[in-house]
Amino acid sequence: MNSFLSNAKRSCGEFLSSFKISQSTILHMVLGNNSCDLDSCVSAIVLAWFRSQMKNGNEVYVPVVNIERKQFRTRTEIAYLLDHLNIDSRNIICIDEANVRELSNVGKGFFHLTLVDHHVLLKSIEYLQTYVKEIIDHRPQLIELPSRIKCNISLVGSCSTLVAEEMLKNKAFSVPSVVETLLLATILIDTSNLSVDVGKSTPRDEAVVKQLSGKRTKDELNLLFRSVADAKFSVSGLTTEEIILKDPKWIENSLETIMMSTLHLDVREFFAREDSIDVIRNYCATHNLLAWVALAPVINQFKPIALYCEDDEVREKIIEKLIVSDLLLVKTSDEDHARSDVKFLRMYNCKNTRKQVLPLINEVLQQRSSNLSA
Repeated sequence: MNSFLSNAKRSCGEFLSSFKISQSTILHMVLGNNSCDLDSCVSAIVLAWFRSQMKNGNEVYVPVVNIERKQFRTRTEIAYLLDHLNIDSRNIICIDEANVRELSNVGKGFFHLTLVDHHVLLKSIEYLQTYVKEIIDHRPQLIELPSRIKCNISLVGSCSTLVAEEMLKNKAFSVPSVVETLLLATILIDTSNLSVDVGKSTPRDEAVVKQLSGKRTKDELNLLFRSVADAKFSVSGLTTEEIILKDPKWIENSLETIMMSTLHLDVREFFAREDSIDVIRNYCATHNLLAWVALAPVINQFKPIALYCEDDEVREKIIEKLIVSDLLLVKTSDEDHARSDVKFLRMYNCKNTRKQVLPLINEVLQQRSSNLSA
């Protein structure tokens, strides 16, 4: 794996200069989503690696994680798993190292793109849409996609499950131990160790875990899950801004953006930080965010939701949308840690994650876009 990643990084760096001399190679980038969680990173790495093993022709497969290098250290579970498997993280290509703007100028015949763990590009890189050849994603489809794009969009617990299924269909292909561990760790993290109570896993996730596990015992799988989970939820040494950027997702309309963070520490502990409100306010202002929303770990049988939005009308519409949802079971909250700048809610259906919350907030955002353009 180290050899593949090192060669891929070198190929990505050399492609533009060599393209000017000889137009004989196609660079095929496999791009993860902009939250760059473990699933997005591993899906990109493993799919690019597998396709490179199977390729017939002149395509060079390059995995790219959709995050800037300076933010990579906040993905503590990725750093832990790579180190655990002796994979050099310096060979991981970050989005700011990939020269995507320059690559988009070489023409569709020589630059291809596969999206993993997402199917909607951010506005900042939506110029890449014309190069998308394939999509592999495990979230609900939000937009209509062109028929020219090969799509595998299935509601499973982890995108890595879909990547693993492609490999496992090839009975003649032997999956190396390091790749098995990358995929197993990711699927277990995404499904909370295949927990029935949490309800994130599907029979397809379970089947893939069974196939990949081989001779690994249940105790070994539990240990793998626990060690990566501990790393994921570690915020040791991170600044307040790095904490809100540790696990973010963005939704957009044509003009505005909302960011939703998953906080990996108690909401009371986070807002006890003296700079918490200033960091949120400054980040929203600097990045022109309409609102910031956060989902925190369970407290007393509910998940806290924090909402910062300076637009009173938008804030109230988001709160109303979440409260009226029969799925979420959200109620207003007046906590001791509450700050006048932030509104707090309680979500009592603790099986829900951002996957259930974000579509509702997106409805508010898209309705606002319709109203603004009317």
